Amino acid sequence: MRQIIGWSAIAIFGVLFAINAAFMLASPRAWFRSPWWKWAHGSLTEDKYASGWGAIQVRLAGAGFLAVIAWVLYDALLRPRIDELWVLRLQIVSWCICAVVSFIMVINAAFMLASPRAWFRLPPWIRTQGPLTADKYASGLGAGLVRVIGGGVLAFIGWLLYNMILKAR
Repeated sequence: MRQIIGWSAIAIFGVLFAINAAFMLASPRAWFRSPWWKWAHGSLTEDKYASGWGAIQVRLAGAGFLAVIAWVLYDALLRPRIDELWVLRLQIVSWCICAVVSFIMVINAAFMLASPRAWFRLPPWIRTQGPLTADKYASGLGAGLVRVIGGGVLAFIGWLLYNMILKAR
């Protein structure tokens, strides 16, 4: 019973994900005008991403989502199975994702530690600031807090690298 519910949930999610991606690819403006409970707009707004360069970004994201869905369906239904190769490919993709996320975290943490004011000026596609605002945390006591957080993130990533690479040998 649990397996049926799980596969049903995956199928429903996959169909909604595919429809969402198709709308993103076909018409970003129509995608933004659909009901909020039906699609995942996140922090994207219609005035910024419904036309021009923003619409191109939304269309590229939709095309990427459709490509992932097509790859998953092909790999699950049509391609012959070679289990060792599948596991190796999944490990490589996972390590690449972890490497990219870690690299972005290190850049953010280094800027936070060196200069909170410069960190707030990083482009929004690389800066992960959460609820922190430049007027409160770019100078003074707030900047000290940002530096402590940056140092803590760098120390944590260093500890992870030490345990994964050097200590494992």
